[in-house]
Amino acid sequence: MNYGSYLSARVVAAVSAFWGAAAACAAIALWAVTLPVLSAVRRGMRAAVLPSIILGAGFVVRAFVIRGAIVDRDALRAAVLLHPAFITAWGIAISATAFVSASRIKGWAWTFYASAAASILAAGGAAYFVGAHAEAFTLVVAPAGLIAFSGAALASLGSRAARAAFSTAATCVLAGAFLAVADRHGETPLGPVSRPVTTAPAGANRPNIIIIVLDAVRADHTTICGYGYPTTPNLERLAKDAVNFTNAMSVDSNTLPAHASLLTGEYPYEHQSRGSRERTIATIERSHAYLTPLGGSHKTLATHLAQAGYRTGAVVANYARLCRQFGLDQGFSFYYDLPQTLIFTPGGSPAYRYGMEAVDRILRRNGKFVQTYWDAGTITRMCENWVRRDGRRPFFLLVNYMDAHYPYSAPAPFDRIDGPGIPYSLLLRLDNWQNFFTRYMRTGEGLTAEILRQAENQYDGGIGYADHWVGRFVRTLRDEGLYENTLIVVTSDHGEFFGEHEALDHGLELYQEGIRVPLVVKYPGQAGAGQERKERVSILDVFATALEAAGLPKADVTAQPLGSVSHRIMAMNYERGMQVKRLGKRAGRSLAVIFEGDYKYILSSDGTRELYNTATDAAESDNLSLSEKGIAERMHGELTALVEGRWPEATPAHEQ
Repeated sequence: MNYGSYLSARVVAAVSAFWGAAAACAAIALWAVTLPVLSAVRRGMRAAVLPSIILGAGFVVRAFVIRGAIVDRDALRAAVLLHPAFITAWGIAISATAFVSASRIKGWAWTFYASAAASILAAGGAAYFVGAHAEAFTLVVAPAGLIAFSGAALASLGSRAARAAFSTAATCVLAGAFLAVADRHGETPLGPVSRPVTTAPAGANRPNIIIIVLDAVRADHTTICGYGYPTTPNLERLAKDAVNFTNAMSVDSNTLPAHASLLTGEYPYEHQSRGSRERTIATIERSHAYLTPLGGSHKTLATHLAQAGYRTGAVVANYARLCRQFGLDQGFSFYYDLPQTLIFTPGGSPAYRYGMEAVDRILRRNGKFVQTYWDAGTITRMCENWVRRDGRRPFFLLVNYMDAHYPYSAPAPFDRIDGPGIPYSLLLRLDNWQNFFTRYMRTGEGLTAEILRQAENQYDGGIGYADHWVGRFVRTLRDEGLYENTLIVVTSDHGEFFGEHEALDHGLELYQEGIRVPLVVKYPGQAGAGQERKERVSILDVFATALEAAGLPKADVTAQPLGSVSHRIMAMNYERGMQVKRLGKRAGRSLAVIFEGDYKYILSSDGTRELYNTATDAAESDNLSLSEKGIAERMHGELTALVEGRWPEATPAHEQ
């Protein structure tokens, strides 16, 4: 995360306790070291010396924390006002200012230091948001002014109670000012969307509808699709009452367009919610702005069902890609994308990061403490509570689990799903993995068999952990008497690469590892129970399947009910502008895929053409675009005709 992050109250409390203990130890050590100096200072001024030194040191630490987020915006400020030597010198000046101010205050000096510390924090935070030519001055000059002002104001007050009241009020004002500035930039914490939806009465016995998305889960790592390790035992049990579509494709290898297709029944070239070359909106995290929101003209499944009398809700763990700013909350009366207990930390604060890693090691959380997304247990409990609120009306619930997604850090005992002999590597933590991934994608260096083994083990464990809680949710539906008359769909938005086609992560390629996903559909009354269907289908067909189950008319979109799909199966991956500088030309191109029987044709916006027979070449290693030129040309013509005008123009074609 380049600019900011959201941390839960639980994480903030633990990290604050860690740094508080560290500060206490440092203060004791500093006191012991400076004792000879303090003995030479007049008795009345001793209480001001050590806190002033600590305050100055705190300023320096805070300045370096925020410096990384703004230092590259202006060379002059980076060379002068944000230079380490300048920050250190200014920290000494802060200490001197604090000492002079505090020495004038008689009694309750802690009120001064409280307001002074708040000044440093507020000024440092404001430096992230103010205008480009003022941020460094705000960071280094404002604290001294605020500290001097608070010292003068407190010294003029005659009673301790008045000083305490002033300090408390000043802290509240500074906190409010910081939050106001953050709110103006759209960066403040958000509670769930909760809105009344005017609906007609629901028809009698209409089924409930639940769509569960296991974010970043590729089909060939699930037991229901033949994987050798028991990653999805609960989905296996559900599949006995369901239809298992073993050849399901996503529409993209990115989260936002895939979920948009699930909710609209349209391909990305139709709904246009996808990757973008331009910064489109200011989102929760600025580095995620190169995405196009879902427009209001595309009627979502939630809107259709709400108008038919359904209660509609969503609980999504992937707040970075599914936040309300991207338009996916349309039609939902309840949309929980970001909890109110999260706080904004400018600059991806190293203080929080290092603190989280230290607490993680102390608590032996195997990297999971650093994860800021809701885990599957939290998601499931929220879903259970929502389902129980009103059992009289049929409901539609969208659920997104993030546990298989990087950072790969499954909680115990799921971190040992492949066996106890595979250790957890610190490389798999979020920042480490992102740096490793960037290096590998640009240079092809660093990836070893051991790293892959560790990564896939934790990835499998994340799938197993999510599967465990899906099983718990299904049991709750049974206990509440809701299971029989509920359509339950379990699928994924995209897959994940582990070195195949020289790729890691997801979002850049459309080979099978990135777009083939699990798809289990438990129909009301367990219709078709135990069937395994091998025809190729798309996750966008879930849209039409849900409308059909609810007894609603077919919408005028591409999607068709599963089991009777006749439209072309496609996938698209638009250029991600934010990744071009980081990952190079692989991120700077768009891809489109179309299937015909066993054949799969891939066209890149740089003109590259690829044709594979997925029945005889599962690894997609033998490009047939020259040897099967007739098939390639026919599929190329059909693909370009479908996306004409809604996909980047290709440069002159050339075969790999």
